[in-house]
Amino acid sequence: METEIQSRLIRRFNRSRSSLILVIVLSSLNIISAIFNSDIRFLYSAGIPMFLLELGMGFSLAFNFNTYFIFGVIAAFVSLYIYGVFWAVSKKHKEWIIAALVYFSIDVLLSLLFMACLSEGFSFSIILELLVMAWIMFDLVSGTRAWNILRTMPQDVIEQGEGNETHSAHETIPVAQMLPPLERETVPVVQMPPSAAIRPPSKRGKVVISRNYNNLDIYVKKVFGKIELIVDDMVYAEKSGVGLSGACVLEANVNDIIINVTIVSPAAMDGINGVPTTVLLYANGTLFAKNELPDF
Repeated sequence: METEIQSRLIRRFNRSRSSLILVIVLSSLNIISAIFNSDIRFLYSAGIPMFLLELGMGFSLAFNFNTYFIFGVIAAFVSLYIYGVFWAVSKKHKEWIIAALVYFSIDVLLSLLFMACLSEGFSFSIILELLVMAWIMFDLVSGTRAWNILRTMPQDVIEQGEGNETHSAHETIPVAQMLPPLERETVPVVQMPPSAAIRPPSKRGKVVISRNYNNLDIYVKKVFGKIELIVDDMVYAEKSGVGLSGACVLEANVNDIIINVTIVSPAAMDGINGVPTTVLLYANGTLFAKNELPDF
C-alpha cells in the first residue's frame, strides 16, 4: 500500500512542477505578442511579468525614452523565468515548491487586481483565464501537500520511486522499507531525562488510542489541532498545529519508560482517500499498541 501511495505522491509532485513550465510557455508567448503590439492573446499570462512590461512601455511613451521599454522587457522575462528556477531546483530540493506556490499566489493577486481595475466586465476570455489560473493553483497546492507527506517517508524509497514509479509483480520489497519511518515493530530509543507532568488533560477532545502498560494508563487525545500524550490522567507531552497529513511524534519518560507516540496520516492527499491514519504506541522502543482511524 505504501509503495502505491508514494508513487501517486511523486506523480502529483511532478505534475505540479510541470505546471510551472506551462506558466512560462504561455506567458512568454503573451509577452512577445505585447512587445509587437499584436492583438493575439494566448490562454493565460502571469501577472507580474505583464505588469513590469506595461510599466516599462508606459514610461517609454511618457518620457519618449526607449530605454524604459528595454528595461521593462528585461524585467518581464527575468520575473517570468524565476518560475524556471523553481522548476529546476525543486527536482532535487522539493521544498522549493513552496516558494513557487508563494510566488504564484502573489502573481494571482496582482492579476486579479488588474482584472478588477482594467476589465469592463466578465468576458469569455477572462473566465477562461481564471479557470487556468485556478487549475495551476490547485496543481501547486497539491504538489506542496505531496511534498509534505513525502518528506516523512524513507528517502531511499522516494528516490527509487522517482526513478521507477511502478514495481514489477516479481519484485520483492522488504516490508520494513514499505512502511513509513516509524511504523515498525521497534524504533530507536532516545535517552531523555524524566518528564514532568504539564497539566491535567483537556476535558474536550477525542481519545484516539488507550492502553495500560506496566501499570501506567496511557492514552492519546486529539483536541482540535493539538495532540496530547496522557499518562495516569496527566499530560506529559503535547504538540499543536497537527494537520491531516505527514507524521507527528511525541515522547515522554515516565517511571523510566520511554513512551513514543507516532501518528502517520497520509489520508488527506487527494487521490489516496481511504488510507487510514495510524496511531502507534511504543514503550522503550517496542510497539505495544496500534490503532487505525479512517476519520482522524
